[in-house]
Amino acid sequence: MNPIASINTLRRLMFLTFLAMSGTLAVSAQSNVLFESDRWERSKDAVIISDMTKVSPKNVLTEDVRKKGFWKVLEYETKDGAIKGKCIAATPHTGAPNVSLALGKNGWYAVYVGLGGMGRFAFGQESEARLKLSDDPAFQHRRYSGKEDDIDEVFLKAADLTGQDLEIAQMRMQILEDGRVPSFPRHTVVMYVKLVPLTEKEVSWIKADRVQKETKKLIGTMDGFSWLGRNSPTTKAEFLENFEPFRDSDFGTLVWQIVGGDIVNYDSKVGTIVGSLSDDPPRTGDGNVTESVNKYIEQGLDTTAMAIEAARSMDKEILIGFRSAAWQTPPAFEDYFSSKFYRDHPEWRTYDRDGTPVMRMSYAVPQVREHIYSLFREIIAKQPDGLEIIYFRGLPMMLWEDAFVEQFKKKYGADAKKVPEDDRRLYELRGEIMTGFMRDVRKLLDDAQKEQGRKKPYKLTASVLHNEADNIKYGLDVERWAKEGLVDNLSIFPAAFHTDTKKPMELEWFRRITKGTKTQFSPIMIGGHLSSYEDAMSSAIKYYEQGSGGLTFWDPYPTGTYRPRPPQREKSYRYAVPGNWQLVTRMGHNGELAKLEAEKRPKPKYMPLKRYGNYWFGRWYPDVGF
Repeated sequence: MNPIASINTLRRLMFLTFLAMSGTLAVSAQSNVLFESDRWERSKDAVIISDMTKVSPKNVLTEDVRKKGFWKVLEYETKDGAIKGKCIAATPHTGAPNVSLALGKNGWYAVYVGLGGMGRFAFGQESEARLKLSDDPAFQHRRYSGKEDDIDEVFLKAADLTGQDLEIAQMRMQILEDGRVPSFPRHTVVMYVKLVPLTEKEVSWIKADRVQKETKKLIGTMDGFSWLGRNSPTTKAEFLENFEPFRDSDFGTLVWQIVGGDIVNYDSKVGTIVGSLSDDPPRTGDGNVTESVNKYIEQGLDTTAMAIEAARSMDKEILIGFRSAAWQTPPAFEDYFSSKFYRDHPEWRTYDRDGTPVMRMSYAVPQVREHIYSLFREIIAKQPDGLEIIYFRGLPMMLWEDAFVEQFKKKYGADAKKVPEDDRRLYELRGEIMTGFMRDVRKLLDDAQKEQGRKKPYKLTASVLHNEADNIKYGLDVERWAKEGLVDNLSIFPAAFHTDTKKPMELEWFRRITKGTKTQFSPIMIGGHLSSYEDAMSSAIKYYEQGSGGLTFWDPYPTGTYRPRPPQREKSYRYAVPGNWQLVTRMGHNGELAKLEAEKRPKPKYMPLKRYGNYWFGRWYPDVGF
């Protein structure tokens, strides 16, 4: 074994032993911490429903050619002969209605669903399903992650199935009247349903694990845009599907962003509704977002209020995220992501030292800060649990516009445009202005708490840069913010623009400046950029070892959290791309991670097919003539 690898393994096992001795392990090592079907005590007693024609209503099934509004029935058999049956399938434009499968079980079971692929011809497309039990408030989305020649067995949930059926829906949420093609075409193929009976011990563990708070250390940021663009929701139930996968997970805090700057996704008296300035969106998904937001407004529904309600239903905290510099975009998005406030006040924008205008609003301008406070008051009136200010997008917050130059002259008696760009006085003034802004926000939150008669203080998170020098350079005096008690959490972004990305994340510095304060720090893990299981596990373990109070996941989409490096395709058009969402939901159980890493868990379960429809898998590809 590689000597360095041996040292790392020993270090992590020692860390695990320390956590176990200190009582940090929240569950026993014997628990099925990642819900793999063959690890439950009664896995051999599992019931498999392989004939999906048992769904109702039956008049929406066709065993003939595919037709709009019908699920296609296809016979299949696994290569080992263990499972054979009939699946139901729909293409992105089928518009098949929802169907229900009677489970006929009483008591607790672990529910799994076998998902199929879409075949070799569906280049660049995906296969997903929407699944829920009768009592669930919303569907959860599950993605097929295997090759085109197998079944991917995915975990849905553990639950008491008494009186419950399984509801199945295809990924196309609605048939749009104008016939628009969805932004992300997705097939839906459901092969079978597996039900594993649980023992009393397992049920007791699940119940205890769901109510404990110790491991709810994860923060999930939701941009309030992408999911709407992918799925075009227009009902409250559809909106809640964005949140349902976080239930019973280690995510203790969710962040719902309003889109960015004062460009918002709800009916606002202060901000600009995204896409409202133009009827020509640059992308199909952009048009979907604006259409969804407007339809919610027509129904008297507020996306921010619905997000808060969703988090409350799961006993999670929710912060509203504010992208501090997202006021305007360049062409071809210049009329879609555009703030009326930005357009109306060019005099309050940032300007480089040579007079070049920069596409930002300046925090050195009091009127800009007051506008932001007005937006915050509007948001806090909806009573979330606090705010997150996202600084790592769109730096710097100020440059050499008149407002900053005048303040520099007044304070230092010098011309800010003539001193070197690394003059410490520039950094100091930026720091004073931004700390003043943070103090004002903290007071705004405290005042709102008193006015609302709220017992629990509002929380304030700042998402900042990964090293000391860059934070100081751009006026983010996070050490002062922590020592003054202005922030409850610092989420640390590892690779912001205009920063020294060659430097590693300076967690020791963050540990030092937050020691003895109420502020904790949590490194940001970017869902789409975690390219492997090894990356995810080694990063998480390292962060906890270095004192992190938790982990922040940027874009933690359950059906696309990871983008694994593709293996050699071996003459195949597709390759397995497991998403590891199960692992993400347990990453607050930091005491378990070293053991899971050693076992390389969770392990995806793929079942090779012998037959799918009229195609028998063999050595000859069926599509070579095309």
